[in-house]
Parts: sequence; structure tokens; C-alpha cells
Amino acid sequence: MVTGELRAVQRSRVATEEPGLALQIPVQEGQAVKKGDLLAQLDPGRLETELKQTEADRLVAAANVTEREAEVEWRKHELENHRALAQGGAGKAKELYDAEMEVRTAAARLESAKRTVDTMLAREELLRKRIADTAIVAPFDGVIVSKAAEEGEWVAEGAAV
Repeated sequence: MVTGELRAVQRSRVATEEPGLALQIPVQEGQAVKKGDLLAQLDPGRLETELKQTEADRLVAAANVTEREAEVEWRKHELENHRALAQGGAGKAKELYDAEMEVRTAAARLESAKRTVDTMLAREELLRKRIADTAIVAPFDGVIVSKAAEEGEWVAEGAAV
């Protein structure tokens, strides 16, 4: 007979990356789980609403880009008109300078609008990741030793489930 002590090869206190209301905790103590099995589902509702708002904001920002592109084209056309007048001796230096500055200003506005769209896209990606993080899954095959939360409880970020 051999005596000794058994220890788990892996042990983990599974915690949330997002705070939220525990909608579902479909496991019981002593239950075997496989890597990727759902251990808890937090309510993603607020994050989903925030994602919808961000997507709508991005659409508005994209429309602003289209508007700014049209403005740049119009300002360039105006600048060409002022240059043609100046070459013919009919243009004023200040009007030509103002037209050049208007093109530069419009181009800067366009670049800013494009950056806003990029920011919204990054925000959407982050929100999708956060929504995915509301599903807490088993990091490896194992057995549930204990539960730290119950359905209907508010679970803080980093809290064990």
C-alpha cells in the first residue's frame, strides 16, 4: 500500500473580466467540465446598447467624412479658379492666399473626420471583446470545486464565480 496526497495538476479561481449581473451559472459543485464550457453568463445588455450607440456614432462620423471630402474638392476647385484669375492678372493675392488656406483647413477637417471613424471602429472592437468576456468559460478540463456566485447576483470585475 502506498500513502500520499493527491493534488490537482491545475487549479484556478475563475474570475470575471467584466462586472455584471449573473444571468446564468449552469454548473454545480463536483461537476466535471471541459475546456470552453460555460461556467457563468453575465448580462451583456448594457455593453450591447453601448455597442449600438457606437455603431450609430460611427455611421454619423462616416457621413461627416463624405461631407468633408466634398468640401475639400470644392475648396480645391475654388483655389484653381483663383489661380487662373491670378495668372491672368485679374486675381487678388489675398483671395488666392485665403483660398489656399481654405483648402488646407478643409483637408485638416477631413483628416480629423477620418480619425473619428477610426476611433469608433476601435471602440466597437473593444466593446465586442467586452461582450464576449461576459461569457465566463472553463480555462481547462476539470471539476468544479466551489461556486463563489449565484444567479441574480451582481459580480464585480475580477470577482470569482
